Amino acid sequence: MWALQMTGPGRFAWVEVATPDLAALAPGRVLLRVESGAICGSDLPFFRGLRAMSMPDDDPVALQVPGFPLHEVVGEVVAGDDPDLPVGARVVGWADPMVGLAEFCESDAHQLVAVPAETTVSEALTVQPLACVLGTLRSLGDLTGLRVAVLGLGAFGLLFAHGAKTLGARFGGRGGPGGPVGRGGALRDGRAGLPAVHDRPVPQGGHAAGRGDRRAPVRPVRRPRAPARAPLGARAPRDPRFPMAAAQHAFEPASVPVRGRLKIQLLV
Repeated sequence: MWALQMTGPGRFAWVEVATPDLAALAPGRVLLRVESGAICGSDLPFFRGLRAMSMPDDDPVALQVPGFPLHEVVGEVVAGDDPDLPVGARVVGWADPMVGLAEFCESDAHQLVAVPAETTVSEALTVQPLACVLGTLRSLGDLTGLRVAVLGLGAFGLLFAHGAKTLGARFGGRGGPGGPVGRGGALRDGRAGLPAVHDRPVPQGGHAAGRGDRRAPVRPVRRPRAPARAPLGARAPRDPRFPMAAAQHAFEPASVPVRGRLKIQLLV
């Protein structure tokens, strides 16, 4: 099968590696044929050559592992034993480990959820980060009537704002309309359309949000050197798309914040 492999910080090479052995697939694991993926901010430190402090040098997910680093994927089930994820189903979730830059990838069944075939790429790729957001918000307890703040309205900020409001939180100070605030301004009702998703838990780690003493755990990551910022006022399409073969050209702009860009997508 084909895969992209990091040969150094910020550099990918196209390689051919052995296709996964279907007979060796462990119980509870699912093999996917990758259709598309989205670059997450947590992928970028690895692209720049950094790693999590908790990750040893011989970790199976490290530099020079084919398919690394990409975990937000949509794909077709090729093999697995989960009755809710039959062969041929279109699913979204977490490539486990983070090796979604490949023709095929594996994941635990509980890290995936089926999506309708007619769901657009952008809608399907929203489900995985939305699952992270909902898991974090639920860990904070009942938000009904609580005032919350969402700092920054990127892809995750918009999802946190929408999710918190849906769960009963309110924004702004006393007596004011308020709203989550970011460089793009206040979030208005209907500005961010979200797909309907099955309420099947897709547990994830490494994300955080909080209000007062309500916090979700964070996986420590070495602080990367701040990337150069685009000129003030520069804008980009909300969902720019690149072919998977051009992953390097996708990761490079993803490392530079640009106003108006939410998610960079990779299509096979």
